[in-house]
Amino acid sequence: MKSFRLLLILLLITSAAFADFFPPPAASFAASTDGTKVVRVSREGAPKQSERVTVYAFNKSKDSYLAVRSFVLTDAHAGEFMFVSDDGRHVVFAGIGAYIGERGLGVWIFTDGKLAKRWKIEDLLTATEIEGCARTGATLQWLDQASIRDGLLYLHGPARGVRGWGSSFTVMKGRDENVTFSLKIDLAEMKLKRSE
Repeated sequence: MKSFRLLLILLLITSAAFADFFPPPAASFAASTDGTKVVRVSREGAPKQSERVTVYAFNKSKDSYLAVRSFVLTDAHAGEFMFVSDDGRHVVFAGIGAYIGERGLGVWIFTDGKLAKRWKIEDLLTATEIEGCARTGATLQWLDQASIRDGLLYLHGPARGVRGWGSSFTVMKGRDENVTFSLKIDLAEMKLKRSE
């Protein structure tokens, strides 16, 4: 019996070193900067769920938000962060993602309901910037703030605080205070630029 307990404890300790115990929550709602568009993610169909994204626009005469576009996520999943442009054409998901792992995708941009572009974290950040981010198990805490303004997606990081899901003992490494980055993506051209 002691051997079994010891084995169980070792398994728990080693799994804590490589992964978080609970996955981060996916975003389910976002509003545009001007408040005229909202986007919502709903999960459909059990046991294999799909994620439906619906964009709503405010209709002044009806004093309500009406659906203008809906699509199902394929080849992507709802990230921990979600944004919608003021014109409602662009829906952006930013995932905290696994640390250079199977879900290393950092940003997905959907334009008019179609996947327009996606970047892996490794495409967005340098090796030094990645190493400077906080980590909880397998989850890289790379994104601190983001917004869409005037057709540009702004991304800043790394995260100042570790976003905790589940137990606090999943924290593996804090951020390097000397590392910062600012990126912007032109949503019309889908081009990534580094900000000074």
